[in-house]
Amino acid sequence: MPCKRIKINKDKCISCGACIATSPNQAIDFDENNKAEVNPKIVKEDDEIVIDVCPVEAIYLEEFDEDKKEYKK
Repeated sequence: MPCKRIKINKDKCISCGACIATSPNQAIDFDENNKAEVNPKIVKEDDEIVIDVCPVEAIYLEEFDEDKKEYKK
């Protein structure tokens, strides 16, 4: 079943942490390179609020296939 999920363009991420502080479900954290990353297992629809707080627009929605558990290519 297709839906939209949060994705992060790590090349644009400036590691400001605004998305991490704003995510109501702690679905975003820093990776080993101090770039934001999404935990797709716990991200919920209300986590989309983080899209608006990113100062460099590194966060966006992308089609996700729930059945296959993968992003559409």
